[in-house]
Amino acid sequence: MIAVMKPKRFSVLSCLAWLLVLPAKSGAADAPAWSLVLEERFDDDGFKQRWSLEGEAGLQRQREGGQSFLRIQTLQSASNKQLHHSVLWFRERLEGDVRFVFRARGQRGNGTIFYFNARPPAASAFKSIFDSPRPDALEERYFASQDFEAYTFGYLRSPGLHLRHVGGATAAAWPRPWNKENSARYDQESMIRNVAPPFSERCDEWHDFDISVVGDRISIQVDGKIVLEYTDTGRSPQGTIAWMPLRNGGWTGFRNFVASWVDVAFFRVYRRAPVAEAGKPLFHAREDDLEKHTEKKK
Repeated sequence: MIAVMKPKRFSVLSCLAWLLVLPAKSGAADAPAWSLVLEERFDDDGFKQRWSLEGEAGLQRQREGGQSFLRIQTLQSASNKQLHHSVLWFRERLEGDVRFVFRARGQRGNGTIFYFNARPPAASAFKSIFDSPRPDALEERYFASQDFEAYTFGYLRSPGLHLRHVGGATAAAWPRPWNKENSARYDQESMIRNVAPPFSERCDEWHDFDISVVGDRISIQVDGKIVLEYTDTGRSPQGTIAWMPLRNGGWTGFRNFVASWVDVAFFRVYRRAPVAEAGKPLFHAREDDLEKHTEKKK
């Protein structure tokens, strides 16, 4: 089931009314607050209409301990053992300053990557990431493509959680062919940050991830603790590649480049919205509830 909030129209796709406020930092009462605009719970088969799969993976809804989740089982191709990649994309482009919150766990030795703010570069003839099909989901289809760029975060990985800027200008600056040597050098040059995972080897337990992009600023939390903050200056940290910071959202998806499983319990998207009144919650509800709320304010 998915719930979608549309602040301008004050309506939802579910029968629930949502009332949400996330307080601004101390001393910044007039700062924008985050408002929930989408929640995917994977508790019905309707999710297949909202997500698009590249590569080979089994998608199975499961339930455990009262919690629904989606198991993404990346498969190894029977015809080609080199093919063991998948990306599950949310179909809609998410605009503006965005924040992604999800709960996940994965098989040990997984190759999980979260793509966010993905899009075709401005110079590309493509308007959507789906304009260029990638049925095998091989790494070079994304990382070495000048018609695709994204931030990536290796979120259930050990020994390090990697933040990268891939594709686009990074790909254009890189030598061909896409072989093992060039791929290893690309990994070093595209790396923005590498941090130690707070959960060590316990990737097969549930962990909460919170990733926000506000302008050029990226902030990542794991299990409620900030593990990474970075301001994209438009150059690789090594200073060898110039790129455009990936502002104002884009597409997002879950990648795995190892034949293994990963479970996602929920996926939430928040956007920045101005706080109407200091100390007042942002109100997102059905239209009849909105009328009552407006009357009270009068």
